[in-house]
Amino acid sequence: MDQEREIHIIVEIAKTEERKLVFHQDHVTGREIKEKAGVPLERELAAERDGKLHPIANDEKITIRDGEHFVVVVKAVKIFVNGREETVTTHKITYEEVVAFAYPNPNFQDYTYKVTYFHKDGKHEGTLTKGESVEVKEGMVFTVVRAVRS
Repeated sequence: MDQEREIHIIVEIAKTEERKLVFHQDHVTGREIKEKAGVPLERELAAERDGKLHPIANDEKITIRDGEHFVVVVKAVKIFVNGREETVTTHKITYEEVVAFAYPNPNFQDYTYKVTYFHKDGKHEGTLTKGESVEVKEGMVFTVVRAVRS
């Protein structure tokens, strides 16, 4: 009878964020890794092997090794902030980063900033407030309005 074993892998979501995952089989798909790591399926996943990144498709079945490192590859994404095109290479963007695109060197003591956004499909929209972030999608539109703090 086969003894159940644990295979531990690390998935780097961003430079400062990684997820440690445990699998009980050594043959998994890219989709299974992404789902367990909470990574959207449209993101690219790569195995870090021999100092190189090897892309893994969602339906590709691979053999994982204990301690193996995977990376969610970030593609440059175009967004629009107050009508100006910007390029970001992170999965998420913070309130503070969006405000800084609209108003370089923002003054949070004297001004308040209202940030709204919507996806290019027009179906998803929302607001960002201090300390919040949102997942970046291609073509997202952000509007930042500055008001004097009273």
